[in-house]
Amino acid sequence: MNIIQDVEKKIKHITSMITYAQKQLNDYEKGILKLSHIALASTEESIDKNKLLLEKYTLKLDEMKTQNFQELMEKEKKKEEIRKNNYFKYQKIRLKRDTTKSEEEIEEALMILCELPEEMELQDCDIFEISKKSQDLYLLIHWELHSELNAIKEEFLLLTQSTINERNGGLRILNYLIPIIILQLSVLFKNIEENLKDAQFNTFTGFPKFQDWWIRELWHSHQAYLAFFKWKQIILNLCITDEQKKAFEAIFKSWLYVKKILDTKGEYSYSYNNAFDTLICKYGQLEEEKSEKNLISMKNIVKTLTEKTNLNTVSSEHTLITPYMQFKLNKKLALQKDEEDKKS
Repeated sequence: MNIIQDVEKKIKHITSMITYAQKQLNDYEKGILKLSHIALASTEESIDKNKLLLEKYTLKLDEMKTQNFQELMEKEKKKEEIRKNNYFKYQKIRLKRDTTKSEEEIEEALMILCELPEEMELQDCDIFEISKKSQDLYLLIHWELHSELNAIKEEFLLLTQSTINERNGGLRILNYLIPIIILQLSVLFKNIEENLKDAQFNTFTGFPKFQDWWIRELWHSHQAYLAFFKWKQIILNLCITDEQKKAFEAIFKSWLYVKKILDTKGEYSYSYNNAFDTLICKYGQLEEEKSEKNLISMKNIVKTLTEKTNLNTVSSEHTLITPYMQFKLNKKLALQKDEEDKKS
C-alpha cells in the first residue's frame, strides 16, 4: 500500500500548494497583498502547472485502485529497477555535466567513482560530499606525496579486505578518508618534529598516546571529554605555526569522526579499526595507550580536573579496558603464543 500512500501524499501536497497560491491571488485582488508583475505571473503559472499535476496523479490514483495490487507492485518494482540501473549507468556522464560544481570538484568525484567497488552504489551528492571531505583533508598534501598516499591506500586495503563481510560492508566508504587522514598526520608529525629540532627543542618524544575509553564514552561522560581536551591541547602546544594548528584541528575532527563511527559498529569493526590504528601509528606516530598503569594515571588526572570543576560524577559505563582494546590485547597475546610455539 506504500505506492498508493505516496501518490495520496503527493496529491495532498499539490492541493495545498494550489490552495496557497490561490489565496495569494485572492489577497492580491482584494488589495491585501502586493505582488510584482513577475511574482504575479509566477503564482498564476504555479497554479496552472500544479493543476495539471493534480489531474495526472488523481488519474493515476484511480487507476491504481482499480488494478490488481500485486500486479501493480511488480510493475512499480520493475520501473524502479530500470530507474536505478539508468541512474548508475549514466552517473559518470551526469557528474561530468554538473554545472553547479567546479572542474576540480568534478575531477575528484570522478576519481572516487572510478575507485568504488562495483557492488557499492552511491548517490551523486554522496560522492561529491566524499570528494569535498577528501579535499578538506589534503591541506599540505601535494603531488610529491601521491605515491606515499597510494602506498598507504594499498596497505590499508590489504589489511582490511579480509575483514569486510555482509554485516560491516558499509565500512568500505571509509576506505577513501582513512588513507588521507593517515598521510596528513604523517606530514604534520614530520613538520612538527623538524620545527622543534630547528628550535633546539630536544625533548620531543612524539605525540602523547590516546586512550580508547575516551572515544567509547565521549558525549556520555565529562571525564572522557576533559581527557580528550587535555590530550588535544598537549598536541596543539607542540604545533609551532598557525598552519600546523589548523592542520591538526582538521585532522583531529576527521580522525575522531572515523573512530566514533567504528566505535558504534562494535565488534563488527574491531579488525577494521585495528588496521586503521596500525597504520596511523606506523605513519602518523599516533598510538593508543595500552598500559593499565598509565590508563589509571590518566583517570586520576581527569578526576583531579573534575574535582576542580565540580563534575566529579563517574559514568556507570566507565571501563578502562574497552571491548575493542581487549580484542587487540588478545590478538597480541595470540601472536606471541604463535611465535613461542614456532620457537619450541
